[in-house]
Amino acid sequence: MAAAGPGAALSPGRCDSDPASPGAQSPKDDNEDNSNDGTHPCKRRRMGSGDSSRSCETSSQDLSFSYYPAENLIEYKWPPDETGEYYMLQEQVSEYLGVTSFKRKYPDLERRDLSHKEKLYLRELNVITETQCTLGLTALRSDEVIDLMIKEYPAKHAEYSVILQEKERQRITDHYKEYSQMQQQSTQKVEASKVPEYIKKAAKKAAEFNSNLNRERMEERRAYFDLQTHVLTR
Repeated sequence: MAAAGPGAALSPGRCDSDPASPGAQSPKDDNEDNSNDGTHPCKRRRMGSGDSSRSCETSSQDLSFSYYPAENLIEYKWPPDETGEYYMLQEQVSEYLGVTSFKRKYPDLERRDLSHKEKLYLRELNVITETQCTLGLTALRSDEVIDLMIKEYPAKHAEYSVILQEKERQRITDHYKEYSQMQQQSTQKVEASKVPEYIKKAAKKAAEFNSNLNRERMEERRAYFDLQTHVLTR
């Protein structure tokens, strides 16, 4: 998986303790709760007679989202064992799709707050920054996010699909390199007469790996996305 963009450099222990405020919210949540309440007026530059006036809300929305690359939209498994489910962070999905007030626009999506332990896990994977560890983050089911993109954001879904294909190709390449290295090491350390036996063992391990991967796709996930047909299968 690709990690989210780097954050500001903070002290190493920032993520090791619980957030100072249990109800800490991300800036995006604050924006949703307090938008247009009049407490924070927007400053405007002086406009000439030829300038068209723009509302404070529109200007703010234009600056809220810059381009968010698809490789930064991360799917992860939690818990990271056979009982885990697959999720995406609402904060990342919101930025990728360019949607303000995401929770308000899609209230029916299944969502939950991240635990502190889950944040530490994502920090170790470089999915979130030290600063994000102190914020209130929200998890969405990845299969529901994919469904949403297919129905309402086909261009974004196509862009994300390309990234998934690239990651899958890289995973296969890395696995092949690892397999080749194991085969070379085995050939160098054993007698020539035992080479066929070790090749069979290596092939068996590769087959077991592929079998486990297919089992995970079919049994552990509620749905999986076919990279060749671009079909979400449940």
